[in-house]
Amino acid sequence: MVTKKAPPAPNPKAVVDLEKTKRAAKVHGNPAIASCAASEPFMRVPYGDEYDFVESVHVLKERIKEVQSGDMSGMEAMLVGQAHALQQVFVALMRKGYAQEHLKQYQTHMNLGLKAQAQCRATIQALTELKYPRQVVITKQANFAQGHQQVNNSAHPQENAMAQNELLEVNDGSQTMDIGAAARTGRKNKELATLEQSTGAKTAQGKAASSKNAYKGGGVGKIARIAKGASGHPESTCRNAG
Repeated sequence: MVTKKAPPAPNPKAVVDLEKTKRAAKVHGNPAIASCAASEPFMRVPYGDEYDFVESVHVLKERIKEVQSGDMSGMEAMLVGQAHALQQVFVALMRKGYAQEHLKQYQTHMNLGLKAQAQCRATIQALTELKYPRQVVITKQANFAQGHQQVNNSAHPQENAMAQNELLEVNDGSQTMDIGAAARTGRKNKELATLEQSTGAKTAQGKAASSKNAYKGGGVGKIARIAKGASGHPESTCRNAG
């Protein structure tokens, strides 16, 4: 009979190491602790031993809770402070760069000063967008036009309606102008009777004349003959012109 081996007893040291690894992962993943760890070397320079790392973590956690609850006053104050600090950096670098005698040092300080000025402007812009967020407009129509398209999202479209034929109205719209009305009859514009439809020449003499005229090209033929005579006899052209 084959007996199964008992599983090995858990190593207490391995269990402790696993719990320690999980706690370390949570600590490193905490944004408040990570931020304080990054700022600790810089904070110990002005404050020395007075800087308390644990207290800084607690303060930062409270700031994070305020932002999550919708209170952005702390962020606004931080951006204002950063903008003023960058302004002081800009002024200091400009003054120090002006005092340089060599071009390389002068250019280095000026470039750093201008970068500080650009960061100050970006900080002020971020503060403005945080204080006064942009209004997002969601239109009801999709723009499928190739060129310009007018979108009207008014709740009452009839308020924006305009009379399209307003220019054709007189007397405050009481009378409409008719641009297609008949003209008034005058001495040189009398009504004429409608002519009957012509069926062509009826007599043999008329048919012969019509056929002869068609053979010569009618009015086109006459113009051609005049042009031909003008090219052959210049004096005739002058006589005709006179």
